[in-house]
Amino acid sequence: MPDPQPTFLRQTEASALIAAIADPITRDLVRALLTRLWWQRQAGPPPVADFDLEFFVRAAIAFGEQHALIGSILQGDHQDPWE
Repeated sequence: MPDPQPTFLRQTEASALIAAIADPITRDLVRALLTRLWWQRQAGPPPVADFDLEFFVRAAIAFGEQHALIGSILQGDHQDPWE
């Protein structure tokens, strides 16, 4: 019997987190990232293990809230994310 394909875990919780993002820029960034993740999953190869989508969305929100950092990166300014 073939092994089942890995899946996204806690999708409902991840969707609720996204719906609760008040800032429209952060929400759009997180949605764009999540959409790209979904398309990557469809294009393959699939992840080798189940993927905790809620954890990923929490990290994406934390990143997406850093508008100044994202803006400076997009402008070509190098910033060390560990600072």
